[in-house]
Amino acid sequence: MPRRRTRRITGRDRRILNHLAEFHSATVDVLHRRFFAEKKVEAVRSTLRRLSTGPHQVVQSVPLDGRRAWYQLTPQGARFVGHKSYDCRTLGLHATARQFALQWFLFLAEEDLRLVNLHDFPDLFPVRGHRLPQGRFYFRTQSGIEPTSSTKTEERRTSTVQRLGYLAFDFGGRPLRIAQRLQQTLRRFLMHGWFDSLIQDGQFEVTLLTINASRRRSYDHTLPDMLHRNLATQLARFHTADSKLPSLAFPVTSRSVPGLHDIIYGRSPQ
Repeated sequence: MPRRRTRRITGRDRRILNHLAEFHSATVDVLHRRFFAEKKVEAVRSTLRRLSTGPHQVVQSVPLDGRRAWYQLTPQGARFVGHKSYDCRTLGLHATARQFALQWFLFLAEEDLRLVNLHDFPDLFPVRGHRLPQGRFYFRTQSGIEPTSSTKTEERRTSTVQRLGYLAFDFGGRPLRIAQRLQQTLRRFLMHGWFDSLIQDGQFEVTLLTINASRRRSYDHTLPDMLHRNLATQLARFHTADSKLPSLAFPVTSRSVPGLHDIIYGRSPQ
């Protein structure tokens, strides 16, 4: 009886494995958005079943919270993509929460975002030799329509603006302590002057990811005023008499990550 042919690893399979190598773990929703945009979610589950069984066994399902699972590489999968430093152990609670929140922000929040390593741009960001904070930096690309200078007709053209953002996390600690930690980080940025030109041009922002809508509303209400008050000395150089910059000189916004509360505290009561 002829042996059944084993399906080879496809190009999309490799992209999935590379994603897991970069972010350690991923949910079905994230993989669906990134690699199966034109297909139903069952296509993702079918692919993951194939990659986790049979001769391949390059991915494995691991618990995410009390009712969900997500996927990471097996030792065989890490070897397959040549990622020798990949740690195949299950992530701890805070590392799980961080990766879950980060991937929601990058891939599910309907934003045009990509992570950036400041050390890759030494001419733009003079951070060499400095230890950077635990948060992540990202580029946000925004497109808009602006009028042209044509005098004959009211023409419009598409403009693209790219902002550098700093991403901070709140996993349920004391809100005041979270705010103070962010304040210390921003004070360090301002003291070094790393992002002064971007701030002056309105191309720098801060995003805080938190566990629920209640905390998001609290941060939105109190955080900008607190930062403006306590960083007034460092922010003074950005303001002139005709400055159109907001009082804080750059936007600070909070986003609540769906499902993050369940990871931190277990399944929410029904």
